[in-house]
Amino acid sequence: MSYKQPRSVQVVVFAEGASGRDFLLLRRVASFGAFWQTVTGSLETGENHRQAAVREVMEETGISACEGDLIDLGLVNTFEIPPLWRARYAPGVTRNEEVCFALRARRVEPRIDPAEHDAFAWVSFEDAMEMFYWESNRRALAALDRLSERARESIPRPADSRETFMNPSRARSEEEVEPARAEEQVRPPGREHRGQHLVAPHLLEEPEEAPVREADRDPEGDSV
Repeated sequence: MSYKQPRSVQVVVFAEGASGRDFLLLRRVASFGAFWQTVTGSLETGENHRQAAVREVMEETGISACEGDLIDLGLVNTFEIPPLWRARYAPGVTRNEEVCFALRARRVEPRIDPAEHDAFAWVSFEDAMEMFYWESNRRALAALDRLSERARESIPRPADSRETFMNPSRARSEEEVEPARAEEQVRPPGREHRGQHLVAPHLLEEPEEAPVREADRDPEGDSV
């Protein structure tokens, strides 16, 4: 039997524009909670975190990137795997670690997977922080904001740029960097913001939300 790895990634996708920085949020389908989130997913067999992050971004948004485009946020969220999902993991595995990255991209209409998400939005920092359901998403966004304040000029060009830029945050290997670790907490969703949506109006209607409980959370950010 092939067990799922207790390792996952989160990628904050953002774009720079004349009006400032916008962040790409994806809304899970109603059957999985109908909450807004970043790009998330678990590592597959043989993958490292960067490879998984590049793959998940492509699968969930259609945005092409390479490992060198990723910005290491120096953040690892750790949380307990609920009993509901533990059969997917090797015996004795009870905790998952989520390594967080950011990716600068062009502000385009993403190609979302309708089996996972039913809407997307490019929104401001403030709106994103209020729309997120999972606290781990807020922590990743805040980590990017802090990093940008310290070295805004070091952020790589968009992933589809012809030029290749080295990411200063990768100057040291992952083994040499001790990332910040945080326990997952849930904050109830706040007032819904629409931001700048590029989807059909009917997709912006409120879905019939399935209740999401922390006890039901899967390490990929899903819920039952």
